[in-house]
Parts: sequence; structure tokens; C-alpha cells
Amino acid sequence: MTVPTLAVLVGILVNNRQLDKLVSHTDKCFSGLDGRFGGIDRHFDTLIEVMNVRFAEQKALILRFERTMDARLRRLEEKL
Repeated sequence: MTVPTLAVLVGILVNNRQLDKLVSHTDKCFSGLDGRFGGIDRHFDTLIEVMNVRFAEQKALILRFERTMDARLRRLEEKL
């Protein structure tokens, strides 16, 4: 084994160690994001539930209005 080969091997080992440190550091930095995204998911689930309730209420009002208008139209048609 020659000196340049040994130098390249040492360089590879040093770079590998630095990459391992970088990976562990990024894992530490981003580990808290899972919890934060979980909170955001729960918040959006709650908002979706609220919007579904509101849409159901509005649909019920529209259907009631439609039945009222149908009844009035039927009465007008019967008079003619």
C-alpha cells in the first residue's frame, strides 16, 4: 500500500465520519417536526369537521327554502 493510497483511505474515513455526524445532526433537528406536523394535522381535521357541519346546516336551509318555494309555486299553478 502506497502513501497516496493510504491518504485517500484516511480521507474517505474522515469524510464518512463527518457525513455520519451531519446525518445525526439533521435527525436531531428534524425529530421535533413530526410532533409539530401531527398537531397541524389534528388542527386541519378539526377544521374539516367544523366545515362539514356548517355545510350540512347550509344544505338543510337550502332544502327547506326549496321545499317552501316548490309549495308556493304549486299553489300558484293550481290557481291558474
